[in-house]
Amino acid sequence: MFKSLFQYIEEHLERKISTEEAARAAGYSASHLHRLFTFAYGISVSDYIRKRKLASSLLMLSDQTKSVLDIAVTCGYEYEQSFSRAFKEEFGMTPRKYRMTHPVLPVIPPIQDFGYECGSGLLFGPEYVMFPE
Repeated sequence: MFKSLFQYIEEHLERKISTEEAARAAGYSASHLHRLFTFAYGISVSDYIRKRKLASSLLMLSDQTKSVLDIAVTCGYEYEQSFSRAFKEEFGMTPRKYRMTHPVLPVIPPIQDFGYECGSGLLFGPEYVMFPE
């Protein structure tokens, strides 16, 4: 049901993605996609996109040759301050502090669409949980 949406998001993490663009990729109106996505996954499409962008930025921050500003722009943020604010809100620290300490942080992985058709509806699941070794 959302495979094209998830593929679109993952392929375009390195630029700004509007909810309207995401809706077009999924074949729904923005408001309908918002309702369906929030119901199915418990998170809004825009929050999911933001979380995926920030998760992808962690790998880029490991590369000391890239500036935080370059990473912010690559992730679709116009200003380093906007990126830093979103990063701190998501992970509880600034990108610079992450660079210095490299702690283990919880991230949202790409959602895999396991939606199966069942009668006239869809069954969402299964969920999976990752445990540290």
